[in-house]
Amino acid sequence: MYRPPSRSDSFIYETREKGSYFDLTALPSPPLPSAPPDPLPRLPLVEPIVQSNFLQLLHFLYPFLFHITLISLFESIFFFTYVSTLEDKGILNTIQDYVNPLLQGCWNWTSADRVLALDVINTVLNVSTLQQEAIVATANRTALNTILLHQSWIYVGGLAGSTLFLTAILLYNNSPPNWKQLLTEQLTMVLLLGLYEWVFFHTIVLPYKAISVIEVNQYVVNEVTTICNLEGLPDSMGV
Repeated sequence: MYRPPSRSDSFIYETREKGSYFDLTALPSPPLPSAPPDPLPRLPLVEPIVQSNFLQLLHFLYPFLFHITLISLFESIFFFTYVSTLEDKGILNTIQDYVNPLLQGCWNWTSADRVLALDVINTVLNVSTLQQEAIVATANRTALNTILLHQSWIYVGGLAGSTLFLTAILLYNNSPPNWKQLLTEQLTMVLLLGLYEWVFFHTIVLPYKAISVIEVNQYVVNEVTTICNLEGLPDSMGV
């Protein structure tokens, strides 16, 4: 049997007349509200890159090795193209300063003076033997300096090879150095070093005054006089 309708059920049931009774039918539940859309897109989580101690050590050593490689290249070029020629010129200039006063007056020598000078030279030195020894000495010096030049390039090649090896390891581990910063800093330091070397040589090394010709003369006279036991003997003028 149907009970009489209750007013308290009006918000739940829908009443329909069915004869003299009311048919109560449950109303459908209202739809639940949908979840609001996410205002920000969700990015996938990226794990932080943690370098191993080995890679950290390589990154620490790499700038130093790169710098030493550039310095070795600079020093090899600077020495064999600039410093070595300056040393040879300095020795030749000293010799010219020593013999030029003698050479300036030799054109006015008489035949007797020339014979006497040749006798003195032959007494002190054997000219023919001296020429042969000079040729051998020049060849030996050139060969030795060539070996030193090749040795310096071996140093440069070894350092460059080590730098390339470290570069390959870093690239293989997807951990390359900061090329822009590295090249900017290293090239700037090398250029500043080259400028300093040039200024130092032209303001300190070249103006440096080596032993003078007068001091060389004194040294030669003192050595000959002492070793050859010429002290106390009168000279050719009877003094």
